[in-house]
Amino acid sequence: MIPTRNRVRLVSEAIESALNQRIGQVEVIVVDDGSTDDTASMLARSFASRIELVRLPTHRGAGAARNAGARLARAWVGGVSRRRRPLAARKARG
Repeated sequence: MIPTRNRVRLVSEAIESALNQRIGQVEVIVVDDGSTDDTASMLARSFASRIELVRLPTHRGAGAARNAGARLARAWVGGVSRRRRPLAARKARG
């Protein structure tokens, strides 16, 4: 799961990295936390069929963005922080 806000250039790198994982099927959920730049439209154009895109209408913060993505996850949840370090994986509820 990748939360993002106004990071049109960096988020593409993180998405490509997640999609290129070699560990079976990978579900990539990207949560746009109320971006005011071109992030949301770029994600829709470039990755529409390969990611699940969640758009929060207003900026609610990284925690709210992660929670919104975790609610949609169908399996284990891992993520990328702002510094692009992996976050601990956890099993999604559901």
